[in-house]
Amino acid sequence: MNHIKKQSISDLIEPYAGQWVALTSNQTAIVAHSRNLKTALKQAHQKGEEFPHMVKAPTESTASVIY
Repeated sequence: MNHIKKQSISDLIEPYAGQWVALTSNQTAIVAHSRNLKTALKQAHQKGEEFPHMVKAPTESTASVIY
């Protein structure tokens, strides 16, 4: 039996600290990212993701407050 490790959203967005990240509607993959929310959303729509899940990836300084 193959076991596939499911990544958490935190793991997915970590490389994009301080940016807006557009995830697929099922939150399993990143479709776009930008420092600007409207830009990330537009990029996600252009890639065919009608209802992306938008997340602001924390920076190192804000992560300690959030987590």
